[in-house]
Amino acid sequence: MYKVKLSVLVMVLMTLACTQSEPPAPQPEKTPEPVAQTEPPGYTLVGAETDFSFVIVSNSAGPVTGRFPNGASGTLDPTGAGNVEIQLALMKSLDKTNTENPLRDANVVEAFFGVRPSRVMREPVDKAWALLTDKLERSVTRARFEIEKTEGIDVADGTQGEGSMTGNLVLWNKISIPLTFPVSTSRTGNRVELVGTAPVSFDLEEVLGSELRKLLFDTMLAAGCAHQPGIQNQVEITIARAVFTAN
Repeated sequence: MYKVKLSVLVMVLMTLACTQSEPPAPQPEKTPEPVAQTEPPGYTLVGAETDFSFVIVSNSAGPVTGRFPNGASGTLDPTGAGNVEIQLALMKSLDKTNTENPLRDANVVEAFFGVRPSRVMREPVDKAWALLTDKLERSVTRARFEIEKTEGIDVADGTQGEGSMTGNLVLWNKISIPLTFPVSTSRTGNRVELVGTAPVSFDLEEVLGSELRKLLFDTMLAAGCAHQPGIQNQVEITIARAVFTAN
């Protein structure tokens, strides 16, 4: 009888030993919770509501106004620093009678920036641009405004204020022109609107130098812009309205 009990005890101990040596059953992996995607803090430019322009004067055509409808995009950080880019090929200009001239627009964009929206007068333009090799970078499709600071963009909801936007206008990826635009500011909800209170101007010959200015305008003559020697050097830029959404 003791032998039977002893054998039963041995079997129980062996069963316990086997049970303890078995690895624990694997637990199902938990699916991580999805991370909500949010816009980085700061401001995003609303291109469809933003309007800016430049004015330059020709001895033959009088004042010529250039606009870039839906041509701007960009972002600012919470301090108001950031970048705005302008698509040059979207330029639409108005002459002194407020008449548009799409062919002239294509000529100017192709000649002045080396961008080809319509490939007009290709051979003479290429020949003229050859003299600008290593001086300016052609086919740069965007200009950019590198904004160092925007004062007044943090205006309180439902209020208006005054401020400024300071930075560098960069053309051909090489020419940097420091500009400060005085603006009035207002905010409704997350919509911030900046309206220029005065135009800002710069002198092309001072920015480019006499030799480079002449070479660049020779490319415009090559593109069929017959009156470009009469274009004056002062360029006037106006921010009619820049609209941002606060993220």
